[in-house]
Amino acid sequence: GREDPGRTETDSADESGSILQEFSDDLSGYRRLIPAAAVVILLCAALSLYLRRRFRRRQAERMGCRGIFGRFLEMLRCAGYMSGCTGAEEGFAEALSARLPCLSREEAERLVGIVSRAAYGSGGPREEENEFAREIYFRTEGWIRKELKGLHGLRFKYIGGF
Repeated sequence: GREDPGRTETDSADESGSILQEFSDDLSGYRRLIPAAAVVILLCAALSLYLRRRFRRRQAERMGCRGIFGRFLEMLRCAGYMSGCTGAEEGFAEALSARLPCLSREEAERLVGIVSRAAYGSGGPREEENEFAREIYFRTEGWIRKELKGLHGLRFKYIGGF
C-alpha cells in the first residue's frame, strides 16, 4: 500500500494505456474468429432448442391423459389462449371448444371427462382414452402452430417447445 514518491498520475495513466494497447495488439489476430464463434454459439443454441422440442414431443407420445392434459394447458397458456384456466372450471369444455375451432364441443367434453375420471375416479384411464387425449393434443398443437405467425410463432415452437 505504499506509493512510489517519484511516480505521478500521468505515469500510471500511460502505463495502463500501454497495457491496454498491448492487450489489443495481442487480440488483433483473433478478430476474424469472433464472428465465427458467434455463429457457432447461435447454431448450438438453435440445435439445442430443436432437440428440446423433439424430446418434448417424444415425451408427449408416451404420456397418459393426465400428463397430456397438463401439457395441453401449458400449451394453451404459452400460445395466449385461455391463459387463466386450470381446466377444472365449470363450463371449461364449452369455452375450450368456442376458443379453438379445431376442437368440437363433444371432443372437449370427452377430454375433460376422461381427465376428471383419471384424476378422481377409482380406476385408471384405458389406453384408448390416453390415445384420444394425445390425438387432441397433437391436433390442437398443429392448429396453434398454423395460427401463430412471426416471432410469437417461433417462441411457441422453439422456446415453448411445442
